[in-house]
Amino acid sequence: MLTIKIANKFVKNFHNKINNIFSFAMLMVMTSYSFHAHANVENISVEKNTRYEVVFDAGSSKTRAYLYQIDKNTIKITPLFDVEKKLPLEKVNNIKTEIINPMLREIATFLLQEHKIKPDEVVVNILGTAGMRKVTGSHQKEIYTRAKEAVSDNNFNR
Repeated sequence: MLTIKIANKFVKNFHNKINNIFSFAMLMVMTSYSFHAHANVENISVEKNTRYEVVFDAGSSKTRAYLYQIDKNTIKITPLFDVEKKLPLEKVNNIKTEIINPMLREIATFLLQEHKIKPDEVVVNILGTAGMRKVTGSHQKEIYTRAKEAVSDNNFNR
């Protein structure tokens, strides 16, 4: 019985560590391959050594947005804020007004009030996970186009 408890605890701890490593790796990949010009990254932060990024996760059951502060010297990634809507992007007719705009407004309010950061100093990345794999390529393209428009409409950097 003790062996099983220890094994279960080991598996659970190992799973949590793998999830943290995976999350870190995904964030690093997304910050490297987001749909913004890499030349602009140096100019978007109030503090030269700090940048802010939003990651949208277009999931199958809901859409989430995470705001991170990234120290470029230490590569320390600090989660600052998150918001979610119980709607997946793929099932919403007008994703700009029903999902992305309200989420970006919440993030913009938090940034301005808590960190004195304007939206145009923040890079937004949109990651299509399980929800995006369920739709056709043309529907994916339409979703990403509307999402990019919403990012620009809300004065965030893309």
